[in-house]
Amino acid sequence: MPRTTSRTHRAALCALGLCLGGLTLSSPLHADAPPGRYVLRACGTVVFDTKTKLEWQRGVNAEADVANALGICGALALDGGGWRVPTMLELVSIQDLSRFAPAIDLRAFPGTPNTNFATVSQPAPPTNPPSYWVLSFGTGIPDVAVSTTPNRLASSRCVRSAP
Repeated sequence: MPRTTSRTHRAALCALGLCLGGLTLSSPLHADAPPGRYVLRACGTVVFDTKTKLEWQRGVNAEADVANALGICGALALDGGGWRVPTMLELVSIQDLSRFAPAIDLRAFPGTPNTNFATVSQPAPPTNPPSYWVLSFGTGIPDVAVSTTPNRLASSRCVRSAP
């Protein structure tokens, strides 16, 4: 019998309605987006985007300066790890401009604050210290933040390629 990875094993348990940590899902949940766009996985902690084939952390990490926000995703152990900070293009793909404050599907991504979210995308030309694009889910407007500016905090929502 082939060895099952912990990520695959947890997905199988969730499909059966058996979850670790007390959250039980009897079937995949869907969000307010067009039917089938987002599917909750890993007992509701991961959102699979069927359009982009990306998996998103459903929750939000604490605000930090952009340099530290970039390190948070690499250390995230959620559902087996493999997380990273999204590019601006990836982050904009979950933005919903038909909504405001926050401009995102709240059934798929509950508790999303009206703050800037970090990306790994950098404006041209490069700056020293590095600057990164951030996206406000409060307004839906992108902005640039210098990576080490303490008063320019950004939240982070991690992403990974689906298996």
